Amino acid sequence: MTAETSTRRRSPGSGARRILLLYVIVRLAIVDDPELGPLGRDARRRRLRAFAERGKSGLVVQFLVLGAAFFVLDVLPGLAIENWVAEDRRELVSSILVSAKNPTVIAFTLVWMVGVARQMILSGGPGEAAASSAGPGARG
Repeated sequence: MTAETSTRRRSPGSGARRILLLYVIVRLAIVDDPELGPLGRDARRRRLRAFAERGKSGLVVQFLVLGAAFFVLDVLPGLAIENWVAEDRRELVSSILVSAKNPTVIAFTLVWMVGVARQMILSGGPGEAAASSAGPGARG
């Protein structure tokens, strides 16, 4: 399946649906979370930056795992169809695969990435995670 074919098949509004899904996931996992919501946007950003500076190896591992998932769930099925499915049936099999794969893989990827960001924020900056988990007034 070429890039031109997959672009042509994308339904109108799929980008808007993905943005809406991302908004809902971020809202549920971060903004409305009783532990993270009260921090405010600036504190969450500071925590993200702090984690990114000291936790680079963890981020690399997350992206490697996500890359492996992409390979297994996207590249391998495409290669299997190309090599093992008769040419006259490839379009049908590709369509079935895409109709099942796209909603699940895209949603899974968005949930995964927001989950990574959520864990980064929870980890906080140096000393912040321990203080926030100990409760209000733990450091005085």
